[in-house]
Order: sequence, then C-alpha cells, then structure tokens
Amino acid sequence: MEKMFTSTRDEVLILGKYRMGETQQSVISVGTKVEIKIGKGRRKPYLLLRVIPVEYLQRAWVFPTEYPSAEISIITSNGEYVVQSASMKSRSFLDYIRGYNFQDDYNQVENLAERLRTTDKGLMQYKNFRGEDCYWYYSSFGKDLELDILGYIPVNQMNRVEVDWNIVWIVCGSLFVLMLIDGIYILTINKKLKQALVLAEQANQAKTDFLSTVSHDIRTPMNAVIGMTDLARTHLNDPKYMGECLNKVAWAGNHLLTLINDILDISKIESGKMELEAQPFSLQEAVEEIVSMVRPQADQKKISFEVRLHEIFRDVLVADQLRLNQILLNLLTNAVKYTEDGGSIVLDISQERIEQGIEPGIEGIAQEKKTKVKVNESAINLESRQNSPLRSRNSQSSQNSQSSKKVRLICKVVDNGMGMSPEFQKTMYHSFTREEDSRISKIQGTGLGLAIIHQLVNLMDGSIMCESELGKGTTFTVYLDLEVAEQESDALCRDFNWGEEADRCGISLMHILVAEDNDLNWEIIQAILEEYGVSCERAENGKICVEMLTRAPKGTYDLILMDIQMPEMNGREATRMIRNMEMRGELEGRIPILAMTADAFAEDIRACREAGMDGHLAKPINMKQVLSALRTIKNKI
Repeated sequence: MEKMFTSTRDEVLILGKYRMGETQQSVISVGTKVEIKIGKGRRKPYLLLRVIPVEYLQRAWVFPTEYPSAEISIITSNGEYVVQSASMKSRSFLDYIRGYNFQDDYNQVENLAERLRTTDKGLMQYKNFRGEDCYWYYSSFGKDLELDILGYIPVNQMNRVEVDWNIVWIVCGSLFVLMLIDGIYILTINKKLKQALVLAEQANQAKTDFLSTVSHDIRTPMNAVIGMTDLARTHLNDPKYMGECLNKVAWAGNHLLTLINDILDISKIESGKMELEAQPFSLQEAVEEIVSMVRPQADQKKISFEVRLHEIFRDVLVADQLRLNQILLNLLTNAVKYTEDGGSIVLDISQERIEQGIEPGIEGIAQEKKTKVKVNESAINLESRQNSPLRSRNSQSSQNSQSSKKVRLICKVVDNGMGMSPEFQKTMYHSFTREEDSRISKIQGTGLGLAIIHQLVNLMDGSIMCESELGKGTTFTVYLDLEVAEQESDALCRDFNWGEEADRCGISLMHILVAEDNDLNWEIIQAILEEYGVSCERAENGKICVEMLTRAPKGTYDLILMDIQMPEMNGREATRMIRNMEMRGELEGRIPILAMTADAFAEDIRACREAGMDGHLAKPINMKQVLSALRTIKNKI
C-alpha cells in the first residue's frame, strides 16, 4: 500500500490474498491510487480498493490450451496460492511438490522456493498428484507484484500424436490427383507447343513459298508492262501494233491488280478487320456484270460458258454485292483458268424460299429446271422471257413469298476441267496452297482464291461445298441466306455502255473540281474526262479544294471528285467542312461529292458516306463506273 501512495503511474495493483468476515472467505484484493479534489486547488490522495472472491475467479478461469488435463493457478513468489486449480489440494504449491516428489528431500523444495523468488519465469518437470510426469511453467505478472501464473501439462499428452489415417489418405490422394492433373496439363501444353511449333514452321515455309510465287507472279506481268511499253515506243508509226501492245499492257495491269487485291483481302480477313456492307442490289444485274467480265476469258480459250437462272423468287436482295461478286468471280475465273481449251463451264443460280419459322436444309434444294440462259456479249436473256410457264410460276411464287423475309441463294459453278485430288481438297481453303501438278504450275496464281472465297462465305454466314475428281472436273456450290429488299435498288453507279457518244451520255459540258495530290492520277482522269467533253480543275489537297469552292461563284462546279489520302487535309475532313459550310449557309446549295480513292474496303466506303459523300469510286479507275456516276448526277442536277 505504501508503494501505491508513492507511485506516479495510474495502474491497478494486486495487494494479496486475504480471508474476510466470519465465513473466512478467500478473496483477492486489488487497488489503485486516486486523488480527490477537496477544495479550491487542493487534492488529497486516497486508495481505491476492491476485493474479488477466489471462488469467482476459479469459476471464470479458462486454461488457454487444447489439452484437457492441463491446469493453471496463480501463486505468490513464496509459493502461496492466490487462485488454486482443482487438483492442487495442498496448502501451498511448495507443499504440493514436496508431497508428490520430495517427501524425503527437503533441500530440493528449498531450491524450488529460491528459484521462484529470484526468477521471473521458468520450465520444470515434476509429478502431479496422479504420479504423472508433467511440465510445469511459471511466469511473473510483474517485477513489483510478486505473483506468478503457474500451469502444468502431462508429458504424455505433449508426446502423444494422434494420427487420423483417413485424413492422411485423403490428403495424399488429393496430392496425387493434383500431381497427375498437373502432369497431364504439362504434357498437353508441351504437345500444343510442339504442334504450334510445327504449324509455325509450316506457316513460315508457306509464306516463303508464297513470297517466291508472288515474286514470280509480279515480275511476269511487270515484265509484260515494261516490255510492251518499250515495244510500243519503237512502233509509234504503227497504230495496229501499238494497240496490240497496249491491250497486253492492260491485261498485265489487271492481273497485277487482281494479285494485289487478293493479298489485301486475305490479310484483312485473317486480321478480323474485314467488314460487310449490306445494300439492296439486283441479282440479275449482278450476274450480268459477272458474266460480262468472265465471258471474254472463256471465249479466248474457246470454252463453252452456259448460265442458268431458275426458281428466282425475288430479284432485289440485300447483301454486300461486292463480296458476292468476288465469290462468284473467283470461282468462275478459277474454272476458266483450270479448264483446258474447248471445255465447258456452267453457272447455275437458283433460289429456295425460306418460309417463316422454317429453315430447309441443303438437301431441300428445289429440283433444277432445264430452262437455260443464253449469254450475249454483255447481257443474260431468259428463253421465252415473257411467255414461259416458268416465268408465270415464278411471278406467282414471288407474290406468295412476300411475307418471307429471306431466300436461300444457291450458286453452282460446274466445270469439266483438271479437277483436284482428294489430298489437295483437304487443304484447298488454306492460304498460299496450290495443287502439286505440272500442268497447274504453269498457270499463274497465288493460292489465295479459294481461301478468300471460303472466308467470305463464312463472313456472310453461308456454306460452300465442293465435288471434284482429277481429270473429270469440279463443282462448287455456295449457299447464302439473304434478306429480301423492301424496294428496288437505286445504286448510283450502273453499267455504262462505252460505245455511247459523249452527248448521248449527257455528261458533256460538265465542269468538275478534282481533289487529287498525285500528278499522274490527275493527268489520267483529266485526259479521259476531256475525251467526253468534261472540263476539270485540280485542287492538290483537301484544304485547297475547300478554298477553291469557297471562292468560286455558285454553279461553277457540277461535282467534286475527292481523293481521300491527301496532305494537309484529307478528303473526308474536306467533305465534312464543306457540308458544315452548306448547313451554315456559307455555300449555296449542295454540291455532289464522290470519293475517288484506293481505300476500297467496306469500312472505307462507310466512312466516306458518314463524312457526307454521295458515292464511292475505287482506284484504279473504272471508267464505266465513273461515266455512269457522272451521268446519274447530271440527270439529277
């Protein structure tokens, strides 16, 4: 209590164990120093004391361990009990140890008493009242309290390890399964890595072969271009010979264009950047356009080219006509290329009606009719177009199928050419692959045509089938489910007859502003348009184009032909600026703008339309489309 009065710290101290009252109940006394204010500026120290019955502490005491036989007590440094465990029935801890360990050796007890007084903690080994060897541990509550916490645990409980073999087997089994799964996974990964390595090596070899083939295919037409150009220069006084040279230069240039387009298309498709541009189109006009391009090639090899149109329920469909044309054109040009002179090719196109809620399978194709299509130089004519029973039935079918939103377009290309081996048919849709045949190696090609066809058909959610046998020919069948257009197509660029005179075309005296940064391209378009009585002015970039249009009086220009990739300001930026100026009233009226660019993918066409352009013409320039577009715009002015 004197220590508590002299202490400067606010702490609760244990005073000791006492017996109170008539019942002599054992209690623990605890206390702390407090100061009570007794007047102005005066404080007086007091002791705040409390007693806690030992029985209460014993009931509330829980030994913090998982061992059920362990016990714990609180003793003073002299070995007296403050809180006594259930089995320690002796008067003090020292008497307990003496009674069960040193009945005949009091010196050992004295050594234990000295140890408790002079040390703060320790570990000992003595027997308990049952005669069991136990580990005893004591630790002081604090230097000034002279109290120790004391506990013991039987040695046999510390040494005994209970093993649940079920758990052991479960753990071992789980580890084995995990190791097995990891091993299988590692083997699978290694197998895939080996396969990837083989595929990578094959791809590298295929690309090496492709580059070698492409190098050869590029040099061949380039040699023709350069050689025929040199020959034409040496025969300037022989128009007939010059004409033949120029025709061969044009053929070589078209071959180069096809080669470049194939490479661009396959890279675009394989990178996942190819997009489709669905627009209404006339099926008959599309077929006419394709036939007009293939017919001259077939005539050159004296190949019989037959076209059949039957069971056509709806003529105007919705699809990416450019890609549909590309599929059919690639199949037909392949058929011409790999069919020997004097052979035959058939293009068979039909439709199968898809009723609402019913999707007939491939086996449900309508039976082919025998009505044939005769091919003229640039058109397709149905036999007995007006009076044919088939014509009447198709018209009625068309009326009955108004409620059907889709039709299945079935396109067959049949030839009696070289055919393909079963081995090649397994890889014929892979890029850069060609049949190993001495006859085929002499034919120009990159091995990309079928790969592009297959990818395009997949993009259009269609399917393609092939039947082929060496020496007997090949049949490709393409199935496409296409939407039916609500109204007729009004595409801007229609086929144009080159034989028409300029005044009959209706484009003479037009004045056009051409935004073109390339000198050679400008020279070509200017020279060609002047042949048809069309005058042109040039703007070297989009910024100059806007400035020239702003300075010119209203009606100066009937049309703008706008390149896209130009310095300072590209064609789309210039078009947006012109449309904004028209909306603000800074320019009177709305001038037609046509893109004339080498950016010819579907996303490029859509970007031009979103910028405010009225149409798209792809480079190299197709003058049939250019003149047709000019005529259409002239008629709308």
